[in-house]
Amino acid sequence: MKQFEQHGDKNPEIWILKDIYVTTIPFTSIEKDDLDNERILNKTLRERIGKEVKDVLADKKELKAKLELLSKQWNIKRVRYIPKGQVVTRVAAVPNKHYENDGMCCAIIWKIPGKNATSKFQGTFVSYKDIYDHDAGRLKEFPRPKSTDGREIPTAKKIMTLYKGDVIRLIRKDGISYTIVVAGFSTTNNKIDVQPMYCASNIKEWMESTNTNLIQDQVCWNSNVEGHNYMSINVLFNDNQVELLRITPDGRNVHGR
Repeated sequence: MKQFEQHGDKNPEIWILKDIYVTTIPFTSIEKDDLDNERILNKTLRERIGKEVKDVLADKKELKAKLELLSKQWNIKRVRYIPKGQVVTRVAAVPNKHYENDGMCCAIIWKIPGKNATSKFQGTFVSYKDIYDHDAGRLKEFPRPKSTDGREIPTAKKIMTLYKGDVIRLIRKDGISYTIVVAGFSTTNNKIDVQPMYCASNIKEWMESTNTNLIQDQVCWNSNVEGHNYMSINVLFNDNQVELLRITPDGRNVHGR
């Protein structure tokens, strides 16, 4: 304060600089809260968006429709975004990149045998922070799920590990199959957000804008879903044969792994 009193006339403003970490998000996923809290990094763009959408901010559906229109008019697909949580860890192999510590990386799927030849499927959700053992230089090994008494279930068998963006094929008991994408996780209720492989926005818009002949077999999708499409891991694996797929860069050669 004393320093400020002596030099305040020469330095009326004091700037405190700090590092911030940014990522990118789809232009059409911007929300009112992002504009109110200035999470869009580019100030000029942020103010321009705010001016264009001020009349529809209260309605999420109208806001999204307006953003989709602006995205086409301005030819902007993604914007730089300041995440809420600024606690990050550096990616060892890429020094200029980081990941958010509280972001979920994957779900380890376990098959737990039950009574009368039934099985239960459960996921162990792992964050980006916890997935890698930096001292050992490899992915960590995670224990089997625990029962209600806190003991590991020795009969639990690891089926697969699903990461965000993984493509899987579901084969129903009647033989109909679907190719879907793992879009995210709900760690509190053992669910996975699954979306159609060719869906660019949300299920409802995808079904409305796609030729019905191309989606006539896709009866598993709810045409009213405009956001997350969470499916229970237990239902997903009990009702279907699940195959993890690898797709070549040209998108043509799809095969199980």
